[in-house]
Amino acid sequence: MGVQWVYYQGGASGSSMLTVFFGYVGMMGVGVVYAVQSWYADRKQRRLAATAGGGPGHVEYDVLMTEVNEMTETRHNRGKQGILKGTIDNKLGRKSLEVETHVLGPIDDSDEEDFDGDGLDEEKQRLRKDRSSGSDEVLAMGTITANSKTAEQEARSSARRLHWPVIQVAVMDVIANAMVTIGFFYVGSGMYQVIYSSIVIWCAILTRIFLSRKLNNIQWVAIVGVTMGLAISAIGTVQDASPDGPVQSWLAKSFGALVTLGATFLYACVYVLSDKVLSTTKPTPVPEKVCTMVGAYASVLTFIYLCVHTFPNWKTEVTDVIAARQGSTIGIVLVYPLLIISAMLHSLNYYVLLSRINNIAVGIMQSLRAVLVFVMSHYLFCGVSSTQCFNQWKFISAIVVIGCVTLFSLNGSPPSNQADSVQATPAIAAARAPSSNSRTSSPMPRHRSGRTSLESP
Repeated sequence: MGVQWVYYQGGASGSSMLTVFFGYVGMMGVGVVYAVQSWYADRKQRRLAATAGGGPGHVEYDVLMTEVNEMTETRHNRGKQGILKGTIDNKLGRKSLEVETHVLGPIDDSDEEDFDGDGLDEEKQRLRKDRSSGSDEVLAMGTITANSKTAEQEARSSARRLHWPVIQVAVMDVIANAMVTIGFFYVGSGMYQVIYSSIVIWCAILTRIFLSRKLNNIQWVAIVGVTMGLAISAIGTVQDASPDGPVQSWLAKSFGALVTLGATFLYACVYVLSDKVLSTTKPTPVPEKVCTMVGAYASVLTFIYLCVHTFPNWKTEVTDVIAARQGSTIGIVLVYPLLIISAMLHSLNYYVLLSRINNIAVGIMQSLRAVLVFVMSHYLFCGVSSTQCFNQWKFISAIVVIGCVTLFSLNGSPPSNQADSVQATPAIAAARAPSSNSRTSSPMPRHRSGRTSLESP
């Protein structure tokens, strides 16, 4: 709705791509949220380590910081850090041993000959055990350090592999956004929401093709129903031709509907590829990080377009349009930051939902948003453009599309049931097996495998 208001004020157009750029800036702003969360978590950890009583806890935190520095320093400094860490490890493993040895004196290895004799002091036996356990602790700490280094290397390698699919997502998203921006200003926000609500259907088809998730017969019926609903909304668009709207010809409106439909298909490709990145990449990337990377690459691509086209033609693209429509420059300047915040919240919620929840919730929210925008655009913009008015054809179209999308979503297999059915077999087998290592067959968390709402029950 804010984008539509800026357009009617003359502060944006399909060719300027200003609203698209600020949307990507908001998407990139998710990284600020992630950075604040990381900073707060690190600050909380430091505070807990500082307030923890006793020496061992403080030594453990120092060892942790030494490991971090060792992984980030140069190869020359890593040797020094390794020596320092070894000293800390020795202090951690042999602290009590050194104190008690200082009090009781050194242990002579010749006492081993009298180990079974009655003359061996019990205190020395205990110190031998402590010394042996201290060595084991040092060995264990070394193993943990090696594992930490290996995990860090794998994480860096995974981050490098993550960039290419993220770039693909960003390029497709920029193209889709350009198309949907053009179509948006041709058909208005009301019909745009009807067409865009079919994105779940396109996601289902692409998921079936590329992720091998099955569709049942009722879901295919829902796909046909959404197609019929789009046709009904097109009939209403033809009859809404009016000289007071920004688009007057039936051909131009039909072109806008086709462009919006193509953009919706590309958006579905973006969503399926994003789903694949979040569900198949190992180790699993943080949703906020993926969102930030996509926003950063897309912002760069869009900014190049602004430098090539929008900024050189700023007077004709923005200034003259605002003057012709008698728009409020101050209002436009104030609304753009709100668009950034809105895009940031939308992107954050979407990627978090994509990584944790199934497509049923997404489909329901798309349907509810379509109805909400229908009503709001009628009251806010019907006087400006007839394409925003809520007529009988849009009402029928909204009922058919929303009903079919809901039918499609509800007939997907519940993720919890699927996850439980997948996890029940290894869990029962582990319970029945008397072996001592039955814990290794415990079920994995289901927030990834549970997002299979597109599979048949």
